[in-house]
Amino acid sequence: MASIVVDNLSGTVTEDDLREEFSTYGKVTNIRLNNGSATIDFDTFKASQVAIGCMNNQELKGRLVHCHLQSTCNPSHAIH
Repeated sequence: MASIVVDNLSGTVTEDDLREEFSTYGKVTNIRLNNGSATIDFDTFKASQVAIGCMNNQELKGRLVHCHLQSTCNPSHAIH
């Protein structure tokens, strides 16, 4: 599984809008929509890369959206 973050979403964008748009690039397993951004989970890393390549800086419902891989925190690299 791999997750991407989509920022600068219009307030009118719904989970269904995102699922319809992003399922073109691979199987979407989950979407979390929150205040102008969303985290979208894909079943494969490749699908997430394709989605980013195709949708980053593209228009969705009148706004240019920004897409990137979700950062993951590795506890073994934490600063103590």
